Amino acid sequence: MIYKDKIRERLEDISYLELKEGASVKVGEEKFYGYLPLPILNSRLVDLVKETVEDIPGEYFLEGMIYVLSLDFENEYAKQYIDFIKSYTKDIKGYLFSKGVEFVNKEDYMEGIIYLDALRNLDLADEKVYFALGTALENLDITIFTDLEKTNHAIDIMNTYEKVLNIDDEFSLAHYKLGYIYREFGQFVKAKLSFEKFLNLDKNDFRLQEVREVLEDLESETLREEAILEMNSGNYENALEKLLKVNPNKRDDLFYYHLSLCYGNLKEYDASLDAINIAIEMEDISIYHNQKAIAYQGQGHLDLARAELENALEKFGTDYYLNFNLGTILYNQGNTEEAIENFEEAYRVEPSEELLDIINQLENALDSN
Repeated sequence: MIYKDKIRERLEDISYLELKEGASVKVGEEKFYGYLPLPILNSRLVDLVKETVEDIPGEYFLEGMIYVLSLDFENEYAKQYIDFIKSYTKDIKGYLFSKGVEFVNKEDYMEGIIYLDALRNLDLADEKVYFALGTALENLDITIFTDLEKTNHAIDIMNTYEKVLNIDDEFSLAHYKLGYIYREFGQFVKAKLSFEKFLNLDKNDFRLQEVREVLEDLESETLREEAILEMNSGNYENALEKLLKVNPNKRDDLFYYHLSLCYGNLKEYDASLDAINIAIEMEDISIYHNQKAIAYQGQGHLDLARAELENALEKFGTDYYLNFNLGTILYNQGNTEEAIENFEEAYRVEPSEELLDIINQLENALDSN
């Protein structure tokens, strides 16, 4: 988890005072005796020096121990620190949670994370703890993160809210949060399901209206994602039905590419060609020209398909799909040597045993002639 690496840097803010044999420290109404390294924040030590305080409040050590339990749970004195905290409060979970939420409400998110993460390390986290932790993570300043770290941090937030629902599937605000996160990740079907679940659980009129409006806006994205799932399953009629329901204002080049794929697999090659031409007008990329050549092939126009692929290769350079499909057409037209050249170009881009076998078979066929 990215945030753990960042907050673990706070360990550098901790010093240890040693409680020697026979010495004691008072916490609440109890005294602790015996050897024990007592963690304390350096900032606390500076304050104590400034104020010339002789007796260090036990609460300062308590704070340091919570840091250690959150950031360095494998510390050899972790068990003693837990006993120390229990002597201060009988409700360690309630204490850590209330302090963590207090920090979050004060927008001191790093401190809040430290207290809430300690609960997770102690196996005391419930749905409320995870939700508060997710809120803190969501509001953490991420300007110090790299782009990759920002993505991984977003995944950490998503996983944290999902843990809320693993414990309590009717925690409405977790569905609310996840709906937006899924939408940002382009997981529109999951976003729709989360928002719909939220509508059945929440009572806040303002949020309910907000989510209804979001769902309306999500409809086209959801249809497109569902269409892709149908295409991946080979259900092109269902995919086409969903694509045709997409709001015209939400139709981009990728939409028309998928539309062309559907029509092509349903052997409606004229419609497939029309759709891919629109895609190319919007965004001129090699894969669209490959699809256009496939539409021509479906119509039986091999010369047009060949010309399309040759022009695309001249424009975009070597491309696995363009070279492979051109090789296939050339072979079908009896141009075996040129076919081999294109298959070899495709192989250089994306080697595979299957393609190598094709090349070898064609070369052997040429040699035998």
